[in-house]
Amino acid sequence: MYQAKRAAEVLALIVLSLTISRPGLGRDKTDSTASPEAVDTVEFLKLFHIGMTYADVEAKLPKGLEQDVPAYNTSDNVFMLGVGKSPSDDWGAYFVFDSSDGAMRKPEHLVEIDCSTTMAGRLQDFESLVREVSGAYGMPTKLDSSGKELTKSAGWRVHDDTVLTLEYTRLSGTARQETCLVDFVIRKLKYKGDRPHDRA
Repeated sequence: MYQAKRAAEVLALIVLSLTISRPGLGRDKTDSTASPEAVDTVEFLKLFHIGMTYADVEAKLPKGLEQDVPAYNTSDNVFMLGVGKSPSDDWGAYFVFDSSDGAMRKPEHLVEIDCSTTMAGRLQDFESLVREVSGAYGMPTKLDSSGKELTKSAGWRVHDDTVLTLEYTRLSGTARQETCLVDFVIRKLKYKGDRPHDRA
């Protein structure tokens, strides 16, 4: 319900993060952290963990990434911070922070991370991505690599109450030139019996 309710808001936020940025951020083309080759999503995710403060997240963000001001979601009482590399690039991430119920609302602790990118399937297939993530987080607790579905998924238990989900979706093209959407989500388990591949 939480994911479905804010899907449109998240999409709008990511678009904003790639088009509106703070002055000077990500504009230095000589900075290696701003180049497409330099952003490794798995290494990026390893910089953060659920429960970090907003200040800690900002301090860990690699130089060269563009970011927008946090957007407040009134219905869920959370702040969302979008980051990206450049308006012309399709890599983007957003961070979700909880907020106190006081009069002065502000982003406090990290409750979810989402990284998405579109790539050519020939550059990295689902199996190689699973191996890469497993090298950082151990063996997956859930793996769905059925060739019958457009979307393949895998899940890892990062901590006792935190899970990482990978979804790999074929969008178009032939096997040699197909385009794929890759989505990584780290979040807390929301209820007893929740599984790493559940995103409801």
